[in-house]
Amino acid sequence: MANFGYIQIEFGDEFKKSLVEWSEKLIDPKYLIYGEVDGKSIGGFVARDAHITFVYGIPVSTEHSEEIQQEIQKIILPKIKISGIKCFNVKQYGAKILYLSIDDKGGELGQIHRKFERFISDELKQNQPPFVPHIAIAYVSESFDENSLVYDVQSEIQNVTVKYYKF
Repeated sequence: MANFGYIQIEFGDEFKKSLVEWSEKLIDPKYLIYGEVDGKSIGGFVARDAHITFVYGIPVSTEHSEEIQQEIQKIILPKIKISGIKCFNVKQYGAKILYLSIDDKGGELGQIHRKFERFISDELKQNQPPFVPHIAIAYVSESFDENSLVYDVQSEIQNVTVKYYKF
């Protein structure tokens, strides 16, 4: 992971705080799953770092860093609208990642993703899942029923920025 950079939408502290409070109130910790990737612990509640990843897999050594930064400065984000609660499976951990789905009916977020897709490392391009804008909440057990949750916090997010990280 350390050899690749990424671009993400970041949210303000107020939204993150409300998301953490909501998730910790409604999700029983007995359903949380933990694991390890590249020597780092992952899992459990992840809402404290709420974000939407546009692109992952930009080589740290890229010669396009300045171009990427310039393109980021031109981005005009649409309102981020939360449309529901969903999960996707992570088989290697016997877990699901619980997330808030983002409404991208107009395709604006997808267009931004495609603009930066060309910078992804060739070795990672083939293994990239389709871009699905979402905000991860927690790693939960496969038996967790996401349909039991009702998201009743902020449904439109205004205070956002786009940042490029290369480590």
